[in-house]
Amino acid sequence: MRSVLSKRDLRQLEFLELLMNCGPVALSRISEETNYPIRTLSADIKQMNAYLWPIQVVTGAEGVTLEIPPGSSIREAYSLLLRQSREYQLISYLFFNEGKTQEEIAEDLFIGVSTLRRMIGAMNHALQSRDMHIHSAPFRVEGDESRISQLYIGLFSELSYDGGSLITARERETLVELCAGMTEEIGMKLNYPDLIRITIWVYVRLGRIKHGHHTNYAKEEAAYFQSKLIENAALCEKFYSVFGVPLTNELLFELFRLFLRKGFAKNYGHMQAIAAASSVHRLLLAGIDELIGRVAKSLEISSKDTAPLRLDLFNITQLADQPTHILYCKEKVFTEGFMRSHGAIAPIIRKNIETVLGQASSSAMYEIFYLLVTHWPSLIEKLKKEAPGITIGLLFDSDIEHAQMIADIIRQYSKVSLQIMIPELEDMNPVSMLCKGIDLLVTDIPELDTPCRETVCIQEYPTSRDWRNVLLAEERIYRQKIMKAQGPA
Repeated sequence: MRSVLSKRDLRQLEFLELLMNCGPVALSRISEETNYPIRTLSADIKQMNAYLWPIQVVTGAEGVTLEIPPGSSIREAYSLLLRQSREYQLISYLFFNEGKTQEEIAEDLFIGVSTLRRMIGAMNHALQSRDMHIHSAPFRVEGDESRISQLYIGLFSELSYDGGSLITARERETLVELCAGMTEEIGMKLNYPDLIRITIWVYVRLGRIKHGHHTNYAKEEAAYFQSKLIENAALCEKFYSVFGVPLTNELLFELFRLFLRKGFAKNYGHMQAIAAASSVHRLLLAGIDELIGRVAKSLEISSKDTAPLRLDLFNITQLADQPTHILYCKEKVFTEGFMRSHGAIAPIIRKNIETVLGQASSSAMYEIFYLLVTHWPSLIEKLKKEAPGITIGLLFDSDIEHAQMIADIIRQYSKVSLQIMIPELEDMNPVSMLCKGIDLLVTDIPELDTPCRETVCIQEYPTSRDWRNVLLAEERIYRQKIMKAQGPA
């Protein structure tokens, strides 16, 4: 929820995103596009560099650029901006400290009481659009409990991908054991990222429940729920010692209700049974089938390998209209990156989603686009086949076996689709032959005059510097082909 940010933080976020999407750009141009004075932007750069480290906004002769070291990423920049936001510091604070006085809150957050009041007033204006608000007697976040949970899940996930800065080691150990046991009991298969997400989800719900905040659900559903975990005396004792509340069937039901509700399908057969018993879910499954059928027909790919995809779409689309991100939406970043790199296929997928789903939210669009592209084996295979290839010509003044050995090593090092050409003995003019239709010439002959797009000269047994030059040349050529395929912006 960007609207919760202060005007300064929102301005700096817009500045940051502008730099993410373009190369060096003059500060004067940024000022014109954003309508912010150069003096304000210059001050922003100093402030941003203080909290974004090791990511830096650099001003040089060519303009302003965003420098991200190899161990960092754009995602980290969003997280660092979020951490210094006073508004989200307050929201996080209230999760752990309900009922504090305004004087105590102001002192703990190092701000004045009048500043705190103004900040809460502005935040409530933004939060009310999501049926939430900060209550002042006592101080706590109130409103639609489901949306409040989504707010905290998104916040804690973006502050730290595994909640490491918020959850103690003992709490994490207990929650991981609980989540692993519960998901195994209900027949869910998890990988590590799944377990992390569910752990944060349960941590948020548990924290809210301990303060008396419950979601709306049918009590009769919980009454019929019985978990074998309650029979695990060691786990129940550990849970109570760590969190101070007893582990009961009712608590487990509310913590894991997302996966225990009637509409959640545990496997493909269960999904079909749910659809057979409910007209709402039957229509949902029909829409999924239509979407997959349309995309398969448009791209001329098989839809026979989409059972896991259908199951994921069935479960996730029921919640996709309720975004859990605060500033950084991974599915949005993925979708926009894919759209830039696959100008032919991406619009077809998006058009079919829009045709079937109509006026779905942007959050749902990104989620479904992401699932289609990453969970459909036939679509992934088509992308592999249509990715730009690079043709490399090898010319050595030694022998064919030497060239073949170098070709094998290049294949091991390379990360793109390659077609390597080696001249045969009957080629009387190998340079002329190789330069027909090749992108990169790799040779051990220095100062070779060729019309090739790129030429890299290496030693007879390539050094690390030689491999670096070959890979950099491949990357330049690949980028040029991608940009050509995308067409003019």
